[in-house]
Amino acid sequence: MGRMKWLIGASFVTVVGVWLIALYGCGGGGGPIKVTPPTEGLPSPSTEFLALLPEGQRGATFVGSERCADCHGGKQATVEPIYVSWSKTKHATAGVGCEHCHGPGSKHSEAPSKDNILTYPNITRAVVCGQCHGPSYDDYERSAHSEMVEELADPNFVGSNPRLYVAVCYRCHSAPFRVEQVDRKLSLGKTRDEIDADINNLSNDALMAYVAVSHETTGCVTCHDPHRNTDYLTKEGKQALLRRPVENTDTTDIAPGTPPKQHTTFNHICASCHNGRGANPSDSALETGTARPNMHDSNQFNMLMGIGGVEGTGPVVRNMAHATAPGQCTYCH
Repeated sequence: MGRMKWLIGASFVTVVGVWLIALYGCGGGGGPIKVTPPTEGLPSPSTEFLALLPEGQRGATFVGSERCADCHGGKQATVEPIYVSWSKTKHATAGVGCEHCHGPGSKHSEAPSKDNILTYPNITRAVVCGQCHGPSYDDYERSAHSEMVEELADPNFVGSNPRLYVAVCYRCHSAPFRVEQVDRKLSLGKTRDEIDADINNLSNDALMAYVAVSHETTGCVTCHDPHRNTDYLTKEGKQALLRRPVENTDTTDIAPGTPPKQHTTFNHICASCHNGRGANPSDSALETGTARPNMHDSNQFNMLMGIGGVEGTGPVVRNMAHATAPGQCTYCH
C-alpha cells in the first residue's frame, strides 16, 4: 500500500512538473517547450521546431523581444511597425515573444541575416504554432491542408512549367509561397496588381526554389497573422488574428472569367482559395477551350453563393440559406 501511494505521488509530481515546463515555454522565458524524444516514430513539436532553425542560429541565446524592436520597431512605412502591432496582440500579453516563434536571437541581433534567424520559408511551418497550440495542431495534421498535392511536390512535374505550377498554382497550393508572396504583401498594403507583378517578375530559379521548401498546402499563418490584431473577427465576435473576414457576399472577385490575381486575393478567409478559380461554364467558353471547364474541385464558395453554374434565361434566384449563415463556411467547419 505504501509503495502504491508513493507511485501515485511521484506520478502527480511528474505531471505537474511537465505542465509547468510546458507553461513556462509557451508563456514564459522564451524558446520552444520542453524537448521530448520521438514517440511512436513521430517527433514532438519542439523537436521538429528545433530542426527548422538554420545552421547559423545554432548556439544562439535568447535576448528578449525588446531587442527586436531596435530594428523591427519602425521600418515599415506603409503599416504599423511589426513590433508595435505585435505588442497589442494576445501573444504579447500572454508572454509569447518573438523568439518563441523565430528562435533565439542573439546571433541575429549582433549581425542581422536571414541565415541566423528562423524566417521565410520555414517560419510558415505549422509546427511553429504547434508548440503551444497543441490540440489545434493535432487537428490540422489530420487535414488535407497539412499535405501537398502530389504533383505539385514533384520537382520534375513543376519544373516543366514553373510559371504556371508555381507562379499560379502555388498561390493556393504552397503555404510558404502563399504567405510570403501574397498574404504578407497584402498586410503591408500592396495591391493585387503589385503582388501579381512581383510574382511574375520572379525568375524560374526563384520559383523552383519554393518546391523543396513546400511541405504544406496551407499553414496556420495562411489564415492567421501572428503579428497583428485585425478587423476580421470570428463569427462569435472574437479576435483571432484573421487575415480576411469569415463572411463576404460580394462575389465579384470569384465570378467566371476572373484571373488568378483576383480570385486568389478575394477577401474571404476560406474562399480566397475555395472558389471556382475563374472557371467559366458557358457554352462559348467550352467551345474556345476544353470540354473540361475546370480541373479543380474547389467550387465550394461559388456553390454556397449560388453562382458559377450554367444558368438559363430569366431571373436567377440566389437566395441560398447557407449563404447567409453566420460565419458562412465557419458555421459548419
